[in-house]
Amino acid sequence: MPKEAEAEIRAQIARAKALGIQPTHLDSHMGTLYQSKALFETLLRVARENKLPFRVSREWFTRASFMAALLGPEERRPGQDHQHRNPAWLPRLGQVLHR
Repeated sequence: MPKEAEAEIRAQIARAKALGIQPTHLDSHMGTLYQSKALFETLLRVARENKLPFRVSREWFTRASFMAALLGPEERRPGQDHQHRNPAWLPRLGQVLHR
């Protein structure tokens, strides 16, 4: 499943760019990519390669013990995008891509 998830993340980034949208961050709808270490590593790899921040709620750090060990110091800083909810004005990537 990580290979399929990676292909989907990359396809969504490519589709957004093809539409003239520069992604601002990566998000895991309903925590899907936080469910296992392998899926989270997939998210990290694509985010790092694309130099994109990613969102992770603080709640997930208590639920998924593998997360903290995989994050670099810059990714663990409080107040970064990965610890905030999506602003209401920012459409979800899936909504943009499926119009």
